[in-house]
Formats: sequence, C-alpha cells, structure tokens
Amino acid sequence: MQKFSIGPVSLPGPTGLFLVAGPCLIENRHIAVEVAKELDRIRQEEGIPIIFKGSYRKANRSSVSSYTGMGDRKALEILCEIRDAFDMPVLTDVHETSDVELAASYVDVLQIPAFLSRQTEL
Repeated sequence: MQKFSIGPVSLPGPTGLFLVAGPCLIENRHIAVEVAKELDRIRQEEGIPIIFKGSYRKANRSSVSSYTGMGDRKALEILCEIRDAFDMPVLTDVHETSDVELAASYVDVLQIPAFLSRQTEL
C-alpha cells in the first residue's frame, strides 16, 4: 500500500490502519473539542493516525425546518482550531460545488457524501 501524508500525518499508519472519526455535525465548540481530545488520547495511546471529521453544515436533512448547523464560517473556524490545537488533519463534506472554495480554505480534506457520489453532477 502506498503511503501519503495529510499535514503531519502519514497514512496508512504502521499497522496499515487509520481512523476518520468525529461528530456528525459541528453543533458547538465544546462538543467538537471534547471529541477531538478523546480522539487525540486514542491516537497517542494506540498509535493510530486519526483524521478528525465533522460536517460544518448538514444539507441533507429530511425536513427544510431541521437544524442544519451553527453557521458555515463559525463551524469551519472550529475545525481549523481543532487542526491547529491537536496537530490533527480535519475533513469535512461539501454538498454543492459552490461550497468547495470556502471549505477548502479551512480544512485539509474535502469529502463528497456517498449520496452525492452517484453518476450525476454535484
């Protein structure tokens, strides 16, 4: 398996594994930082490379009145803060091509959600 790096992290790790984990949605700073602390503990104890994943906006809710997030820039700033504080790469998903430039300026990896990975335009 070919190795590659995302920021300070070489993937895959020594065991061939790496973990992408985090809250489904960045709902507030406190929860996101607490999750990052726990992931950092696991990373240090187990030696598994970790990429922190959190959506800054949930655009795929089933109702237009459902909570979709705290605000794009605010949530992206929290992801950036986690990357810097824990020296951990961060990943988020994008739902529209118009989201790419903004999100890419804050995070290390952009993900297209599985539902949008069909053979259609974004």
